[in-house]
Amino acid sequence: MSSPLNYREFAPWPSLAGSLDCFWASSISAASRAPLVHRVLPDGCIDLLFDFTAAGDRRATVIGTMTRALAVTTSGLVDLLGVRFRPGGLSGLIRFNAAELTDTRVDLGNFLGPQALELWHRLGEAAPADRIPLLQESLAARGRDTLQVDPFVRHCVSQIEAARGGLRVCEHAESTGLSTRQVERKFARHIGVGPKAFARIVRFKAVEQAAAAEGAKDWARLAADLGFADQSHLAREFRAFSGLTLTEFTS
Repeated sequence: MSSPLNYREFAPWPSLAGSLDCFWASSISAASRAPLVHRVLPDGCIDLLFDFTAAGDRRATVIGTMTRALAVTTSGLVDLLGVRFRPGGLSGLIRFNAAELTDTRVDLGNFLGPQALELWHRLGEAAPADRIPLLQESLAARGRDTLQVDPFVRHCVSQIEAARGGLRVCEHAESTGLSTRQVERKFARHIGVGPKAFARIVRFKAVEQAAAAEGAKDWARLAADLGFADQSHLAREFRAFSGLTLTEFTS
């Protein structure tokens, strides 16, 4: 049976692509009342979430970097619009310490003041097809057309992603000219976790993508390819981040 949840992702404007991973929309009709459980997995990103069925401080929120899976149960009407920022990308939009948001959800009004609620109202009153263009215009205007990621963070993130989580902290420091401690502070400030934890998340994502694409496979070889000590190490890391065993995830 197909899921009643309609989830779609949309690419950002080229001028925003350096900081934004994607826009996404999720909806479910009011006619579907059966509870739906959706597991959200860590991806190293921070999201802005606009919930057009919520009230109070749940309407426009910032979802901090996740270090563990979150099982979200919904029923009835769902009408969500999100912006997924590249690691470190939100720093070009608002002043905040990402480490204070890790594994939490905070009212966007804490950072944008009344503008957060005004934006929520503008988006909610627009037709669904017009929401993303409207939000892109708002982000581009606030970010002065191109949101900027800290160049050292961008450099290290690119290296970690290219290596699928295989780089050590000392290697980040050597490639930037910063001390190990400086690199750790920058990651905490802009991403919410240190470089070692971020690399673990990136490596977990590589396992998740392989499992989702191919199902059961040669886990021992994948463990070796990604730098795990062995297959058991891979399995433990996967469960730590997803809350599921590999068998549960692929079945």
